Amino acid sequence: MSEPKRGMPRGHGDDEFWQSRPELKAIRSWARARRVGPYAVLGEVLARVVCRIPPAVQLPAIIGGNGSLNMLIASVGGSGEGKGAAAQAAEVSVDWSDDIEIIPPGSGEGLAKSFGIGKQDKATGDYVTERTRYRALLTVSEID
Repeated sequence: MSEPKRGMPRGHGDDEFWQSRPELKAIRSWARARRVGPYAVLGEVLARVVCRIPPAVQLPAIIGGNGSLNMLIASVGGSGEGKGAAAQAAEVSVDWSDDIEIIPPGSGEGLAKSFGIGKQDKATGDYVTERTRYRALLTVSEID
């Protein structure tokens, strides 16, 4: 048996991982057909899956309180190395039944306004948040 790749459990090679589920096999095949990295496409697919799960679905409170299903995927590489191509491949590689909103995060204030707007209740004078969306896929294509 060959040595496992870094980060892979002993006894589980790369090929064994991709062959373990029909969905994983399909994602790898799609990535290869589009000539992009399979792990980048898998990360993008998983981000799109998590974005479609309603916010009320949470992990149980094993330690502390309930856990959200937020996810961070970082595809790292130089300009032109296929990060954007992996995102495009993920979008078309799965037969999604609905659309998700993809937004740039902008500033911290802009990010907050992407999900809600603070308004003053005219009757009580209290400030309340009017929710504009509950979930979105935030993308940053290039950073310095």
